[in-house]
Amino acid sequence: MPFEFLEPWHLFLPRGGGHVVSVFGGGGKTTILKAFAGILEAEGVPVIVTTTTRTEVLHWPDLGQMTWDDLVDGVRPAGMTTFVHNGLIENGESAPDGKWLGLAPDQVDRIAEFCPGHVVLVEADGSARHPVKLHRSDEPVWPRRTSLAVACVGLSALGRPASEVLHRWDRIDRAGLDLENGSAEWDWSRTTGLLLDAGGYRDLVPAETPVVLALLQMDECRDSIGLFSFLDAVMNDDAFPVVAIGDVSGTSPDMRTAFLSETLAGERE
Repeated sequence: MPFEFLEPWHLFLPRGGGHVVSVFGGGGKTTILKAFAGILEAEGVPVIVTTTTRTEVLHWPDLGQMTWDDLVDGVRPAGMTTFVHNGLIENGESAPDGKWLGLAPDQVDRIAEFCPGHVVLVEADGSARHPVKLHRSDEPVWPRRTSLAVACVGLSALGRPASEVLHRWDRIDRAGLDLENGSAEWDWSRTTGLLLDAGGYRDLVPAETPVVLALLQMDECRDSIGLFSFLDAVMNDDAFPVVAIGDVSGTSPDMRTAFLSETLAGERE
C-alpha cells in the first residue's frame, strides 16, 4: 500500500476562520481537541471549543469560557481559546464541578457570524470514557458547517473484553461485530467492522465531508501486530485515506499521520 507521512502531522487541520472541525468516536476526543487547540493557538489562530452534547467542565490552562447568550449579547472571546456553552448542569458525584451543556448544531453554525476569524472545534458525541462506541441513530450530532470530521478510536480497547471497552455494547444491535456476550475480545477485525460496516463510523460522516481517522492511545495498544493489515483495510477504497496514529495524552502530542500517496497525488493534478 503506497503511503506517505504528513509533516507536520497536523497539516490536515484547517487554519482559516469559519471552519468547523467535528470530532466523534471514543478513546480521547477531548484530549485531541485540546491538542488541536494548542497547535492552532501556537500558530496564532483563535479557537472556539464546544460540544453538541455536554461535557465536564474543562480545566485547560488559559481556557476561557462563556455562554451562548454572552456571545449573542456582544461579548467576544478575550483569549486565544474559549469554550462556548449553554450553561452549567449540576451533575453530582460523577462530575462534581457540573457539566457544560453544549450548543445546538445551528448555534455552532452561527458562531462564524460573531467570531469570523475563529476555527471551531466540536465534540459531536460522548462515549462515557470508553475507547470505542456504538452510536444511536441520532448520533453524532453534526453542525451543518462541519468542514472536517475526525473519527477517534482508542487502541487501548484491543485485547480486552468488549463489555469493558465498547460503549453501549449490549444496547445496540451490531450483528457484524459478533458480540453475543461481553467477554468477546475486542480485536482488529472488530475495529474494522466498527468503522466500515453498514452504519459504522464511515457511514456516519456527512456526505462530501473530508474525514481523518485518529488512532489514539497507541502507548496502551495491547496488539500492534495487525496494525498494518488494519491500515490496508481502512485506508483503501477511500474509506479513511488519512490516518493519524499515536498518543496525545502527554504534554506534547506524539503523533504521525499517514496518507495514501496515490490519492493525494491525484488530487494535486
